[in-house]
Amino acid sequence: MTVRAFLRKRVHAMAVVILCLVTMLPTVIMPPSAVMAEGGTFPDEPFNGMQINYDISGATVTDTSDEWGFTTSRTLSGTLGTGQLTVSGSAKMGNGYDADVSATVSCGGETDQFTTNIPSGFPGFNEESFTISVPIPAGATGGSFSISMTGHYNAGDRGLVVSGTFGADSETSVPSPTPPQTTEDPPPGPLIDSLPAVDFTKGGIMYITKVEGNPIYISADSPSLPPSQRNWVKIMPGEYSTTSGNSLFIGEHWTVRTPSGAETVMRTNTGAVYRQKERSWFETLPPTRDSLTFLEAAGRVIEGAGNFYFPRGEAGAKKYEISLNRAIVGIKGTNFVVEVTEDSDTVKVIEGSVEFTAYDYDETVTLEAGKQATATDAGISAVSSFDVDEEKSYWQSFYEDLEDDNSSDPDSRNSWVDQLTSLWESFINWFRSLF
Repeated sequence: MTVRAFLRKRVHAMAVVILCLVTMLPTVIMPPSAVMAEGGTFPDEPFNGMQINYDISGATVTDTSDEWGFTTSRTLSGTLGTGQLTVSGSAKMGNGYDADVSATVSCGGETDQFTTNIPSGFPGFNEESFTISVPIPAGATGGSFSISMTGHYNAGDRGLVVSGTFGADSETSVPSPTPPQTTEDPPPGPLIDSLPAVDFTKGGIMYITKVEGNPIYISADSPSLPPSQRNWVKIMPGEYSTTSGNSLFIGEHWTVRTPSGAETVMRTNTGAVYRQKERSWFETLPPTRDSLTFLEAAGRVIEGAGNFYFPRGEAGAKKYEISLNRAIVGIKGTNFVVEVTEDSDTVKVIEGSVEFTAYDYDETVTLEAGKQATATDAGISAVSSFDVDEEKSYWQSFYEDLEDDNSSDPDSRNSWVDQLTSLWESFINWFRSLF
């Protein structure tokens, strides 16, 4: 055998070996069932002193969506892997009073959860770490996780959320039913069993007539306390309603919190109706007195969205005010919507008219039906128009309830609550006449 033939044979053999190695190494180093960890920090800079670090294993993230607002959120989606669905990371707080933290991971009917409260470390940060994990069963059709922070501040609450939903790989999984996972926001503070009795000798009393979706929370403690230091009572959907005749009365300076997925309807003792959307805070206020004239103050919207309906006629002729963070709304027989965010207060008038006054500026605008205005730290914006029908469709169930009330037999609406209200107003009028 010549030297050239010998070398050609050896080179061919080495090429075969290298080709085999190239083919086999990915399988040895990275088995097909393995899923790389996904992670990040959100947001890049702390949001109101809050920031979340997270790592996810057992799933592949294919899409990310961020939303900025009063509650700032990051939503992930992707494909579920095998083995364990694990979420680890940390949450830190460096502003306000403190933050409630809740982390949850779910798959195949099993859930693991972590909760804590982190005091503010201002001017630095306090931080807590967590690791939660659940097995991914064979045939699992999906999994999910959520890391939620609710920061408590002097001006109200702010939220920061990182969540994700992972579907099964259609090529490798066998469909099987997975029970839906319902996640409730943690209570704003310690839970107690019952609320104190309401003082019916005072004005400004409201009562809960409906709770929908998730439970709501009510506190009778002073609003000057941070939410985490107040005692709260958890009110379940269907627990109180006008149809069952067991409305829940709300006293002066009580706070009603509707967390994610919860809504509630409240009424005043003079017929006004208020529907509060999710992620909102409302504080009842007592009536104020100017000489011998009482001003019926329904309350203060601290954050979120609400729809107010004030009846026409004798009850609607009363003067009402709704307090916001940067402005006050004066009402006389009307229907309007308020939207309170971190940066602005917006009023949209559905019917009638309101007076919109900024706290820090000598500025008042009158809004008629179909008009809106926004108050910021710089004052009140120019009045603009909005689509009334589109706004009403957003509150469709609220208007359906109002129509049901108005179409019912007047005698059936003359409940003991209305009789008590009538007697109380007669007494007030007699008392005023003495001075």
